[in-house]
Amino acid sequence: MEISDNCNADKNVESLTSCSDRERFLIELEFVQGLSNPHYLNWLAQHKYFDDHAFISYLKYLRYWKQPAYRKFIVYPQALFFLDLLQNESFRQAIAKSSVRELVHRQQLFFWQHYRPNRVREELESEDNHTTRVATDLAPDKPQPG
Repeated sequence: MEISDNCNADKNVESLTSCSDRERFLIELEFVQGLSNPHYLNWLAQHKYFDDHAFISYLKYLRYWKQPAYRKFIVYPQALFFLDLLQNESFRQAIAKSSVRELVHRQQLFFWQHYRPNRVREELESEDNHTTRVATDLAPDKPQPG
């Protein structure tokens, strides 16, 4: 395929979607990030979006956002986790229940509340352990009573 063929293909896609590549990028980015919201997932399930084969295919297509070149634009990384979960039919069915939605939401809040503080604490403890080991290794040997 030549460069001119690629340009023609881009123009064909643009004419079919009626939006530029940049607009499509922003629309898909916003949609993928919306998947980080359990209430939105519940709404999609209750409005039968997950029963539409074209919509499921679209969710599969959106997995390209997991590639490093694209995921760097994601502000809410849990969106990619939920995108993976949405590939599973049992999750799509379960998230339609308000009890599951609330459970997922509570777990998400728990994660936000504790993940970073726990990582900071682990890092500080690791640094303290490293400092103690270095100090022990560098300390002169104690004279043995004799």
